Amino acid sequence: MAGILESLPTRGRLVGVVTHVEALAERFPARLRVRKHPWGSRVEWA
Repeated sequence: MAGILESLPTRGRLVGVVTHVEALAERFPARLRVRKHPWGSRVEWA
């Protein structure tokens, strides 16, 4: 599946993938990671 997503011609479009599979997430050049904390969630670029 990751190979198919990587080969998509984006032509200026953004393709987003939501996954909990770390091996799949590592194949993409930019990741937006959401982490749970007791005082709320935090978002960071990875």
